Order: sequence, then C-alpha cells, then structure tokens
Amino acid sequence: MATPREAERAARRLGFPVALKVIADDLAHKTEAGAVAINLPDARAVERVARRMPAATRRHHVEGLLVQRMVRVTAMLAEVRALAALRGFRGAPPADFPALVSALLGVARLAQVLGDRPGSGDRLVGLDVNPIIVNHHGAFAVDLLVETGDAIPGGGVAPFDRIERSPSERRAR
Repeated sequence: MATPREAERAARRLGFPVALKVIADDLAHKTEAGAVAINLPDARAVERVARRMPAATRRHHVEGLLVQRMVRVTAMLAEVRALAALRGFRGAPPADFPALVSALLGVARLAQVLGDRPGSGDRLVGLDVNPIIVNHHGAFAVDLLVETGDAIPGGGVAPFDRIERSPSERRAR
C-alpha cells in the first residue's frame, strides 16, 4: 500500500484486527522506530496510524505499508484436527495448552528476530520447528531448522543456508 487510505481499504478487505508495518529495507528495528502497530481494531485506527508512521520513519527509505490480519495463536490451534487429544485422551491428563501457546509465540519471536538483523545481508527464508512436544508438564521443541539467504536487490533472496542439527548430532554432544 502506498497511502493511508489504501491501507485502510486493505484492512477492510482482510478483516480486523490487523497489524500495520512500514516496508523499509534500511529500517532494522521497526517496532522501536514506531513503524509497527498491532491489534488495530477498525479502519479508522488503521488510517490514523498509517498517517502517523511516515513522521516516525522519515530518515528511512520507505517503500510502502504492509497490512496483515492478526491471527491469534489460540485461533490457529482451534483449527488443529488433533486438538481434542490435547484436552486429554484415553485417560491421559490434558496438555499444558498455555505452554504450547507460549512456545508458538516464542517461535514467532525467533522468526522476527532472525528476520530483522541489522547490518546483516541475510534474510530469513524458512523456520521449521518439528515436532513440538506438549504434555501436562509443558511444551518443548524437539528439532529446529533455520534457513537463511542473502538479500539481493529487488527484495528477493539468494539460495539459502541450512542451520540444522540432526538427532544423532544432538545425542553426540
């Protein structure tokens, strides 16, 4: 989106709440710069924030605005077919659902940090956590795969590097 009005229209099409972000490759820490707003509840809030953002990012090369629908982790989990098993299954105690939500939010924060590294030519290409084990004691990731690539002009990404530890490597340490 190029204008606050276009951002407002996009938000109406997506549905609320939404997040609004400035698109600027030279802006490493968007949140601290006032270039990110989350949980905007309606079109008026989107337009108001979109009008305010350019002043906060004046020193940067702003390409536009990005509007994203806020997807809450609990709403995503409600769509998981195996959710009933997390509530207790065949005599097993219910899983620690808040720990699972916390783990997923942690993965989201990791993706944000890896995707927003100042001075780095790398971009986050992929982040795979599989599986996440959740039981009545908590939740934890068993395996993690991070894929990064060199940022190239035009916003693309060159072939990626894989950062991965196999189960045998983990046992050997």
